[in-house]
Amino acid sequence: MNRTGGCHLYAVDLASAVAVSAIYAGFAGMTAADGQPVYDGPAWLLWLIVAAVGLPIALRRRWPLPVMGVVLAPSPPLPSWT
Repeated sequence: MNRTGGCHLYAVDLASAVAVSAIYAGFAGMTAADGQPVYDGPAWLLWLIVAAVGLPIALRRRWPLPVMGVVLAPSPPLPSWT
Protein backbone atom coordinates (compact mmCIF):
# COMPACT_ATOMS: atom_id res chain seq x y z
CA MET A 1 0.00 0.00 0.00
CA ASN A 2 1.18 3.50 -0.72
CA ARG A 3 2.90 4.89 2.37
CA THR A 4 1.64 8.45 1.93
CA GLY A 5 -1.90 7.68 0.80
CA GLY A 6 -2.71 4.84 3.18
CA CYS A 7 -1.54 6.28 6.49
CA HIS A 8 -4.94 7.70 7.31
CA LEU A 9 -6.47 4.25 6.79
CA TYR A 10 -4.05 2.79 9.34
CA ALA A 11 -5.08 5.57 11.72
CA VAL A 12 -8.76 4.74 11.20
CA ASP A 13 -8.08 1.07 11.95
CA LEU A 14 -6.10 1.98 15.06
CA ALA A 15 -8.80 4.35 16.30
CA SER A 16 -11.45 1.69 15.69
CA ALA A 17 -9.41 -0.91 17.56
CA VAL A 18 -8.91 1.40 20.53
CA ALA A 19 -12.61 2.29 20.62
CA VAL A 20 -13.78 -1.33 20.46
CA SER A 21 -11.21 -2.35 23.09
CA ALA A 22 -12.34 0.45 25.38
CA ILE A 23 -15.96 -0.63 24.99
CA TYR A 24 -15.09 -4.23 25.87
CA ALA A 25 -13.07 -3.13 28.91
CA GLY A 26 -15.87 -0.77 29.93
CA PHE A 27 -18.48 -3.53 29.76
CA ALA A 28 -16.28 -5.70 31.97
CA GLY A 29 -16.28 -2.99 34.63
CA MET A 30 -20.06 -2.65 34.77
CA THR A 31 -21.96 -3.63 37.87
CA ALA A 32 -24.92 -5.98 38.04
CA ALA A 33 -27.34 -3.24 39.10
CA ASP A 34 -29.59 -3.85 36.10
CA GLY A 35 -29.76 -7.62 36.57
CA GLN A 36 -27.34 -8.45 33.77
CA PRO A 37 -24.47 -10.86 34.43
CA VAL A 38 -21.27 -9.19 35.56
CA TYR A 39 -17.69 -10.20 34.70
CA ASP A 40 -15.94 -11.46 37.81
CA GLY A 41 -13.05 -13.33 36.22
CA PRO A 42 -9.34 -12.56 36.46
CA ALA A 43 -7.98 -9.31 35.05
CA TRP A 44 -5.45 -11.08 32.81
CA LEU A 45 -8.27 -12.89 31.03
CA LEU A 46 -10.09 -9.61 30.47
CA TRP A 47 -7.02 -8.05 28.85
CA LEU A 48 -6.44 -11.17 26.78
CA ILE A 49 -9.99 -10.94 25.43
CA VAL A 50 -9.64 -7.21 24.81
CA ALA A 51 -6.39 -7.83 22.90
CA ALA A 52 -7.96 -10.70 20.94
CA VAL A 53 -10.72 -8.35 19.81
CA GLY A 54 -8.70 -5.16 19.26
CA LEU A 55 -5.48 -6.40 17.68
CA PRO A 56 -7.04 -7.95 14.56
CA ILE A 57 -8.85 -4.69 13.90
CA ALA A 58 -5.64 -2.70 14.26
CA LEU A 59 -3.48 -5.06 12.18
CA ARG A 60 -5.90 -6.17 9.47
CA ARG A 61 -4.78 -3.65 6.87
CA ARG A 62 -1.07 -4.19 7.43
CA TRP A 63 -1.12 -8.01 7.40
CA PRO A 64 -4.52 -9.11 6.04
CA LEU A 65 -3.88 -12.80 5.37
CA PRO A 66 -2.05 -13.63 8.63
CA VAL A 67 -4.74 -11.78 10.61
CA MET A 68 -7.47 -13.66 8.77
CA GLY A 69 -5.71 -16.94 9.52
CA VAL A 70 -5.38 -16.16 13.21
CA VAL A 71 -9.00 -15.03 13.48
CA LEU A 72 -10.40 -18.04 11.62
CA ALA A 73 -8.09 -20.68 13.16
CA PRO A 74 -10.24 -21.32 16.26
CA SER A 75 -13.45 -21.66 14.24
CA PRO A 76 -14.58 -25.22 13.62
CA PRO A 77 -14.59 -26.49 10.06
CA LEU A 78 -17.91 -26.53 8.25
CA PRO A 79 -19.64 -29.88 8.13
CA SER A 80 -19.79 -31.48 4.72
CA TRP A 81 -23.61 -31.38 4.68
CA THR A 82 -23.91 -27.57 4.82
